[in-house]
Amino acid sequence: MNTYQENKELKVGLAEVDSLKAENASLREELAALQSDLGTVSSNQSTTFLSANVLVRNPASWVNSLTINVGSSSGILEGQLVMANGGLIGMVEKVYDDSAAVSLLTNSDGLKKIAIRIENGDTDVYGILSGYDTDSNRLIVSQLNSSADLTAGNAVVTSDLAGTSPANIQIGKVSEVVTSSGNLNRQVYIEPTADFSTIYSVLVVMS
Repeated sequence: MNTYQENKELKVGLAEVDSLKAENASLREELAALQSDLGTVSSNQSTTFLSANVLVRNPASWVNSLTINVGSSSGILEGQLVMANGGLIGMVEKVYDDSAAVSLLTNSDGLKKIAIRIENGDTDVYGILSGYDTDSNRLIVSQLNSSADLTAGNAVVTSDLAGTSPANIQIGKVSEVVTSSGNLNRQVYIEPTADFSTIYSVLVVMS
């Protein structure tokens, strides 16, 4: 009987240890996300951000959208860009009083087109962020304005040429260039900067 009681107590103790380990891991990830947000703000001092937390991320729509805890009462507007983990993750799609729905870049069926700039030495190349490849987990850029050679590792940021988005928001780096017919019909595959698997806090780009 004593052995049975001791084993029971040990099992309870081990369960509590496992729970604490999981909680600590979660807290470490949240801290890393906040540190990344702080680094983003520090390196983009000419841009105004509003910090927010993720309220809901439904498993059924995990790659499509999430809900944040700020809305119209905080000045949030539809179409504003949203960052997390050091890079662009999506765009505000719907706004409520105290919350907002964010459509993620990984939403392959509902990705909003965003003007981008590929930093390419003396000849920057402009294009449109137009898709997401679910097989390789990479973003797709098309409608390039130049046939200039691009190199893997070239930085990709937002462009303000279309007049609808702030410039120089980090998106990712060139991973591969695929030519279909003629250099102007190239597609560029982008390795995203942001990690979409764990998003605890975000930065809404206000201006």
